[in-house]
Amino acid sequence: MPVKPKIKPELKLTDKLIELSSLILLFGMWVYILINYQELPDKIPTHYNFHGEADAFGSKNSIFIIPVIATFLYLGLFLLNRFPHILNYPKKITPDNARKQYALMTRMIRVLNLIILATFLIIAIKTINYTEENSKGFGSWLMILILITPLLPIIYYNLKSIKEK
Repeated sequence: MPVKPKIKPELKLTDKLIELSSLILLFGMWVYILINYQELPDKIPTHYNFHGEADAFGSKNSIFIIPVIATFLYLGLFLLNRFPHILNYPKKITPDNARKQYALMTRMIRVLNLIILATFLIIAIKTINYTEENSKGFGSWLMILILITPLLPIIYYNLKSIKEK
């Protein structure tokens, strides 16, 4: 197996803005949950079915599972982005194309991280709103959106990577 060049792609302004947005979402999620924690009832939704309806309940402490998982995912993807040479690419990586391919892949991971954090924030908000407003949950349209949205940057950046000369 050929060794891929170890090149650190240059961060553009867009990359920095995506990282900043991700941090803001993560911090905002923690703050939102901490602010609303005292008002939560003893039992809150812990799982939603495909139609977005709550189908399992647990203690209000379980609300912290959402930002803890989001934080671990954020950190994992953030750290993974530091080593683009270990990732799989749809194209063979050479010294000539490595910088561009790594830039595309790390951008995709940043966008994916942002989408994941936004998804977890929506889940936290909807979970807290469910208890406050006794709503029915997410609704099917939001569940479909949550499932499809993370696939979009993967498809987009893979197609872009393949087309790159």
